[in-house]
Amino acid sequence: MTNPTDLLDAIVDSLQDIPALVTLMGGADRITAYSHQWPTSTSWMLALHNLKPLPSILMIFRGTSNARWGGIPSRAHDFSLLIREGGNVSAMAISAAIMNGLPTAGGGLRWASASIHADVDMVQVPELYLRTLQVTETAFLDYHEVQFALSEKFAA
Repeated sequence: MTNPTDLLDAIVDSLQDIPALVTLMGGADRITAYSHQWPTSTSWMLALHNLKPLPSILMIFRGTSNARWGGIPSRAHDFSLLIREGGNVSAMAISAAIMNGLPTAGGGLRWASASIHADVDMVQVPELYLRTLQVTETAFLDYHEVQFALSEKFAA
């Protein structure tokens, strides 16, 4: 099985390789990954809440499941890009920059079609959702989530 942490790093690298996205965000350092590490980093929700400066993208790993693609057993790894808007940059502009983005190392392909990692393929067209995180009883934080899955390639 491909290590999900390696995939997480590869996804962040591929996003940081999209010049138009990096320019829109104000720098590659605003595109980061969340890694669960007990006991210091145990809540992606807290990491999302504490993202600074804005706009920012936090990449998280959601889980792995067994899957079948074309009748072939595989593993699907689920990820989410969590987008926090800021300044004059909307989540819609950020998601468009991702979906239409051309990574420098992408061979002229848009991000969702380019190779992110040698061991996986994009199997789910990324979807964008508005989410709300309740911070306190009266305070809420809106963010946007782009969900997608990567499938491990069949190895004979």
